[in-house]
Amino acid sequence: MDIRKIYSDFLEHCFPSFYMTYWSFCSYMNDYFQECDTLLQLFQAFNSNRCGYLTFQEFFTGIVSIEPHCPNTMLRLRFIFRYYDVERRDQLDHNDMQRIFRDLNLNEQTLNTLMATIRFPINFEQFVQLVSKDMIRTELLCRASSPLLVHICQNFQRRNDTRISSYRKSRSESSQHFHHQQSSAGILDKSRGPCLACRERNYEFGSHCVRFDPI
Repeated sequence: MDIRKIYSDFLEHCFPSFYMTYWSFCSYMNDYFQECDTLLQLFQAFNSNRCGYLTFQEFFTGIVSIEPHCPNTMLRLRFIFRYYDVERRDQLDHNDMQRIFRDLNLNEQTLNTLMATIRFPINFEQFVQLVSKDMIRTELLCRASSPLLVHICQNFQRRNDTRISSYRKSRSESSQHFHHQQSSAGILDKSRGPCLACRERNYEFGSHCVRFDPI
């Protein structure tokens, strides 16, 4: 996993913005989730700052949180809590908890028994207590079926390789055409060459441009 590729992919998708809107998020995720009907919930879970768009930090931590083998850390628990907090009230009500238990495929008897032991609504601290008592098996919730970070890096590398190959082929054909014209005219000015806009350029990410704030 190369975070530089993930950051490049994020910027490329959001360009000319540095942030990812909900519609941009849907477009991005549709490449990895087929017929996903919970993209709004997923976006809200990613959007920890609740500003209506995603920074790269939010995007990256969100992707990490739904990785198949991500440890069930406090960061991931907060992600799950935001995912099921549909009304964004910083608490889970009866309906929210029912969705959690149904996503865990509990039978009706077990579901009703658990629901009867919980006083609603519950805040995040109470949610964590329920998890610590093994009343909610959150390790099974909000998981991608395959490692997204790997797929993102592979897709970016594949597109980048295709672009480079196409660019070099175009440069080669243009150069051959240029020299053929000059040779036909009996003129070959060696001082001339591709203009500045056409010359191959190399870019590097400035370390000062990428920052992760503590959560």
